Amino acid sequence: MPPRINIISTARNLAFRSKHNNGRTCHASRLPTISPYINTRSLSSSKDLPTSPDQKGPNTDPQSTGLPSVSEEANMTSKIEGGKGPDLEQGTPVQEVVKRDPEAQKHLPKVMKEELKKSENKTPGSTRQFSTYARQREELTTQGPPSTPDAIVGAGMESLDTPDVLSASEADELAEFENDLVEADASPLPALKPDDIFTKRYPAIIDQLVGQVQAHGKKSVAQKNVATILSILRSSPPPKLNPARPLLPGHPPASFLPLNPILYLTLAIDSLAPLIRLRAEKGAAGGGASLLIPMPLQMRQRRFVAMKWVLDAARKRKDKTFPHRVADVIVSVVEGKSALWERRMNLHKMGVASRVNVNYFQQKSGRKRRM
Repeated sequence: MPPRINIISTARNLAFRSKHNNGRTCHASRLPTISPYINTRSLSSSKDLPTSPDQKGPNTDPQSTGLPSVSEEANMTSKIEGGKGPDLEQGTPVQEVVKRDPEAQKHLPKVMKEELKKSENKTPGSTRQFSTYARQREELTTQGPPSTPDAIVGAGMESLDTPDVLSASEADELAEFENDLVEADASPLPALKPDDIFTKRYPAIIDQLVGQVQAHGKKSVAQKNVATILSILRSSPPPKLNPARPLLPGHPPASFLPLNPILYLTLAIDSLAPLIRLRAEKGAAGGGASLLIPMPLQMRQRRFVAMKWVLDAARKRKDKTFPHRVADVIVSVVEGKSALWERRMNLHKMGVASRVNVNYFQQKSGRKRRM
């Protein structure tokens, strides 16, 4: 069934061509014309419509209607109330017009409502509640180290919003902070040597971890995963250390580890890394049996084994994304809850049990020389 056409609604915007009259067509000059202003005011009568572009329509000419524009009305209202009115030369934004009309604000779009809330919540004359230490450092280094705390306050601490009256404890803390700055800036910077030039962009343990996480040659993906792991360690709560699983001696307190995620990662890997590996020498035990020979490992080899254990344990989990799983394994290693500690302990026990075979290769080479 063909669709219905509303002839009444479409006839307003269509110019009908007249019928053929005795074989002659109607000229274009005889066709009915539609005014370009027919759609400007659909509710107005035809007598109110402008007949030329220069002529103003209803409610647009203040001389004919006697009513001012919206901006002029807002300006007059603000002057009566003793405030500053809008700029009549540039026009008035809608937000300023409806700011005093709560009924009109209900019909505003969502974006304009959010702008009004932001302008209402913004406190005029708000200042920064902290000082920019980089600017202060730059001014102190260019002007030289000051000798008194008053000089520091004049050099770079004028941006601190300190109240006029300080309590005794606050005054002592402020004086102690200023003295610490004096001592820190008074010491000269160490001179750089040619050997101090950094040739590596990242620490060695980060590059090694990126190399082990990398798969199918996608190094950028591995770098993003390692960055996510460090970010998770940075935002994680301080770990609860287990005295039964001691970490490397000299490590910082547990509350300091999330502040330095690279140190967090290094402490977990180096504490878990085994000291030896067991090499199976086939036929050395006689009768075709293998002989376990403990071999020492270097630092990079020890880290390789520890990272392999951590990544294998993370791949066995399926609850979260890969970076979250690796971060969870690292946290469990530091807290002493991971089963990797048992693996390390069993490896060391087997190495101690087979310590008699440490000099196997030296004894084997001595036998060959005697023969």
